[in-house]
Amino acid sequence: MTPALMVYSTTFARFAWMVKPRNLLLLACHLTNITAQCTQGARYINYFYFTKPEDRKKHHIEVVEKEIHSHPEQYPKVHIKDHPSPQEQVEEVKEFDASYKLPKETPVIN
Repeated sequence: MTPALMVYSTTFARFAWMVKPRNLLLLACHLTNITAQCTQGARYINYFYFTKPEDRKKHHIEVVEKEIHSHPEQYPKVHIKDHPSPQEQVEEVKEFDASYKLPKETPVIN
């Protein structure tokens, strides 16, 4: 799509310059679009041809972590509660004790 938009904007920028009277507003819009599309094309080429796969993977992880942490309400299963309530703590201890019947420790007196 980027190359198509570059060709389109170049064609109509030339048209805006050649038409009499010159349409400078249209020319400015298309020159801006050409600049934006060239920038996007350069970013694409840099990312897919000049960036190592390990760096790309690291970048994806950073982007996902940033998204998850900036919108916790959209990802409730990912976010673990920082501090469970005292009632939740008691219930967790009961569940743990029921699952793992550990022997009670006897205090060591020196």
